[in-house]
Amino acid sequence: MVDQNSFTAWEADRFPFPKPFDPLSLMACWFPPEYSDGPLFGRNLALSAGDKEFVSRLYPHRTAA
Repeated sequence: MVDQNSFTAWEADRFPFPKPFDPLSLMACWFPPEYSDGPLFGRNLALSAGDKEFVSRLYPHRTAA
């Protein structure tokens, strides 16, 4: 289960619109080098501009009528 949740990409139709990979995303998990053959990402501790844009599209702000 850990391997599936950590190393498997989600299906493209999981989201209502395309979302490119964001290496600065808070959700881009850091792994020690011995766990990965690919690129390693820093320990992202804050929401990236891409995170904020994605969430704003999922949950648009509604103004009072």
